Amino acid sequence: MAIGWIEEIDLDDWDSFKRLVTSWGRDGTFKGQQREAVYRGQPLASHRLCASLDRRLNNVSLRSRRDLQKRMRDYVVDRRPQLSSLSDDSVYALLQHHGAPTRLLDWSTRPYQAAFFAMSSSLEEQADEDDCAVWALDSGAACFRIGEGGVKLLYPSEQENTRAIVQRGVFTLNESLQPDIEGYLGQLESSGHEKPVVVLKKARIPRNDSELALWDLSAMGIDFESTYPDLSGLARASYSRALLGSRRELYS
Repeated sequence: MAIGWIEEIDLDDWDSFKRLVTSWGRDGTFKGQQREAVYRGQPLASHRLCASLDRRLNNVSLRSRRDLQKRMRDYVVDRRPQLSSLSDDSVYALLQHHGAPTRLLDWSTRPYQAAFFAMSSSLEEQADEDDCAVWALDSGAACFRIGEGGVKLLYPSEQENTRAIVQRGVFTLNESLQPDIEGYLGQLESSGHEKPVVVLKKARIPRNDSELALWDLSAMGIDFESTYPDLSGLARASYSRALLGSRRELYS
């Protein structure tokens, strides 16, 4: 069902998601799209598209959040001078990929990579909510190319950032006064800035299909070890694999 800029798709199971991805690959994720879509997985479908630093400091001004992120960048570059050649956005992406809260949201050009993030968290964390979500975003839409005061796509340097390479990483930066991308699109719609067209799709997938999905994704070569090609990936894989073999016993 499409409401304004966003279409929500309720799926019955993991196999339904795979059929959806096949149709996106055949027909295009968005009607008339000019650039490839990007995808983001979230463990709970109710979670909005809000960056971690913006969510943590939602009562702080946008200017102060920008300044804080810049101080984080300066701290890291001071201790790792080899990063000084990178753009600020590329340093923020590096921080994001290594666990620091930033104003960036992670996306991938691969829908199954996004599904891995949604499903792996669904396996590891119990929740009252039934569905996780994979979001699709039309990276060529005019509303994501407004510039100052809008939401923009970032394609930072992959130098020093192997995770961005293997995850096919892309980022969004919300420079609007709204706390999340949904709020930004709602602001555009209420202001009559553009005629609403679908630029975001949200596919809801049952969380109880996480085991099947993760075995499937592993067969595709998408798991913690491939997603995080360092010791942290191996450590996370050890927990995930142990859960896959004993989850029913643990939570029965």
